[in-house]
Amino acid sequence: EEEIKWYLEQAGMARINADVQGALDYYTQAASVCETKELVTVQCADVHYETAGIAYERLNRELAIEHYQKAIDIYLRFTGNARAKAAVALNAMGVMYREMAEKSKARNAFEQALQVYNETPDEFKNHSNIEKIKQNIRDIDEGYH
Repeated sequence: EEEIKWYLEQAGMARINADVQGALDYYTQAASVCETKELVTVQCADVHYETAGIAYERLNRELAIEHYQKAIDIYLRFTGNARAKAAVALNAMGVMYREMAEKSKARNAFEQALQVYNETPDEFKNHSNIEKIKQNIRDIDEGYH
């Protein structure tokens, strides 16, 4: 999709120039194109994932969670590496919920991340990520923030 590609190029240039808000604006526009055209592709999931990451950098957790969820919903429609990406996004969402002191939502996100990783083919599993998720669950259970 040429329009999405253009927005992604602009977002990349904004990042290079340390214009985080500009990058967020371009990623948000790319995500909007995905939604308007009802595109369900790994590229669109990646757009939502990147939007979420930059929104988190800008401390806009609500926007970040919204886009992580959209990325997850798309990633889970695919197999292979897309499932591992869904687990990474779920873990990131859990971290944000934990930072917002929403422990039950955080634990739920971490448990979902672990479940998705367990269903991911071995060649796409990142065992250090799996250990991080398990540690996040232990931290929640032990009362750490």
